[in-house]
Amino acid sequence: MMGARLVSLALNPAWSNLTPPARLAFITMCHTARDKDAEGIPARTYWAGHDYLAVVLAGEETDAARQRVKRAIAELIAAGAIERIGTAHRARQMTYLVQPDAWPNQPRLNAAAD
Repeated sequence: MMGARLVSLALNPAWSNLTPPARLAFITMCHTARDKDAEGIPARTYWAGHDYLAVVLAGEETDAARQRVKRAIAELIAAGAIERIGTAHRARQMTYLVQPDAWPNQPRLNAAAD
């Protein structure tokens, strides 16, 4: 199953301090990631790339939309909501670990429950 549990965690009011674009990007990343390992992709891994987020946030893939995604990603990293786990190169998207249970000032839930 796609990240239904991850999305429910991302909707926690503890994330209400994120800007609307960052929160939408976060929820989208959680929805795209899987709750459990599947098909060679580890759980909690967002792999769909920035262009997909640009379409979600702005409805199109423009330079302005990509800048909005970059700002949202930077905010999410600073908040501890996501972490870079891979690097983008020619035929590969940047990958991120989504951490919707890493609420600010609260202990992380047991990952074994995923």
